[in-house]
Amino acid sequence: MRVVIFVLVAVCIVAVAVGKRFCSSQNDCLKGECCRNNQLRGKRSVYGVCEPLGNAGSNCYLSLFQVSEGVYSSCPCVRGLECKGSGLVEVPYGEMGTCVRPSCKSAADCGPDECCVNPNRPRGKKKRSTGYVCQSMKNIGDGCLVSYGSGVPSSVGFMCPCKAGLTCTPSGYSDMPLGPMGTCTSGLVEKLSPR
Repeated sequence: MRVVIFVLVAVCIVAVAVGKRFCSSQNDCLKGECCRNNQLRGKRSVYGVCEPLGNAGSNCYLSLFQVSEGVYSSCPCVRGLECKGSGLVEVPYGEMGTCVRPSCKSAADCGPDECCVNPNRPRGKKKRSTGYVCQSMKNIGDGCLVSYGSGVPSSVGFMCPCKAGLTCTPSGYSDMPLGPMGTCTSGLVEKLSPR
C-alpha cells in the first residue's frame, strides 16, 4: 500500500513540475488538447493528463484506443491533419504513424479556403507530380506568387494563391523559375495627397 501511495505522489509531483493537468474526460482539457492515459497494463486508472493534439510531424496511432469514457491512449492529430501509418504496430495500441496533411489530387479534395499544392519545389522545367497536399489559401500579409492570382486555382501549383478578394501585390523580387513574388493585400491602395 505504501508503494502505491508513493507512486501516486511521485506521479503528481512530476505532473505538476512539467505543468500537466490531470483529467477524467475531454471536458477537463483546453481547446487543442485531449485527455490521455496510456497505462493499459495492470490496473487501469480512470484519470489522464491533458496533452496537446498532434501537429505536423507528431507521432500518432491510426486508431484511437479509448481507455475509459473520454480518456484516450494517445491524442489524435489537430484538425486538418491525418495520421499516416508507418506499417509498424505497437501492441495493444495498433499501427503507429505520423500526423501529416491529407493528400489530394485537386482543390476539390481540400476544405474551404484550401488548395491542392505540390510541396516539392520546381527545378527548371521538370515537374514532380508526387505527394500533393492541402494547404491554406494565403491571407493578408502572406507571401505569394503574382502569376497565381487569387481564389481557388483550377490546377495544382507550388503554393496556394491569395484568398478570393485579395490581390498579390508585386514586391519587386522574382524567383526563378516561379516568377514575380509579392504580398497578399486587400487590393485597396490609399492614395496619399499632399496637403
